[in-house]
Amino acid sequence: MEKDLIRDILERVMAEHGLTEAAAYKIETEIRVAWGGERVFVAKDAKRQPHVREKIVADFAAGLDIAQIERAHGISRRTIYRMLKRK
Repeated sequence: MEKDLIRDILERVMAEHGLTEAAAYKIETEIRVAWGGERVFVAKDAKRQPHVREKIVADFAAGLDIAQIERAHGISRRTIYRMLKRK
């Protein structure tokens, strides 16, 4: 049996955040209409998400030093420097 990513995500949100079954069904329907049949990439590593890079750049611009950013995000110094270099 194939895994259903949308259903898995919605079940987790329902269990942990109290999303109702009706709301989950509505969201599921909207996602399937918008994305059904498309090939979708899901990064295995959270640090590859654009919002993570944006937060790191913002932290650096706000004056946090690299060691603080490393601890806050659990990302290596090398990865941080790469993200900052990519502006």
